[in-house]
Amino acid sequence: MNSETELSKKNVTRMNNVESNKITKECLQMALVALMQQKSYDRISISELVKKAGVSRTSFYRNYSSKEDIILDVEKDILSTCVDALFTPKYENNLYQWFYDIFEKIKENTYVFDLICVAGMDNILFSNAPDLLAEHFNITDNVKKYHFTALFGGLKDVMLSWFKNDMPESLDDMARICEDMFKPFVAMEKELLNN
Repeated sequence: MNSETELSKKNVTRMNNVESNKITKECLQMALVALMQQKSYDRISISELVKKAGVSRTSFYRNYSSKEDIILDVEKDILSTCVDALFTPKYENNLYQWFYDIFEKIKENTYVFDLICVAGMDNILFSNAPDLLAEHFNITDNVKKYHFTALFGGLKDVMLSWFKNDMPESLDDMARICEDMFKPFVAMEKELLNN
């Protein structure tokens, strides 16, 4: 068994707390993925996780309260990228391209989605998207939040179905399918935001 830790692979020198926490989180995420390739998620202990990561238990608990928080953190990074992308000019009138890029992001991050599914946490995927959108648009109206929840719930189910079926359709096919399916909902969301 290889005793090299994720931290030793990074060959880091002294750094400030922000940089140190970022590296610690990355090492814990990579260690969890590596350990999940060897054994089931529920059999991985915090002790072996920190050992594989090359960090202390104190460092683990400074950044996370559980293994689940590691997965949620990885999912949040992907979600933030997807939500932020909604607000770039590139996608303003190009829903097809946004869906294409989202499905491409899923394909690029297969290991993350595997991690989420293997851990039995696929129900959390994109669960924070409505809150991120509400925050971005400063929405306090619950009815508008429910619309975002419905939209992203449907999109999450489509993405997971595609992923769990080994991504048989091309990125182009998925972008066209979702553009056709979600275009009326997105138009309704834009109308709601303008009211």
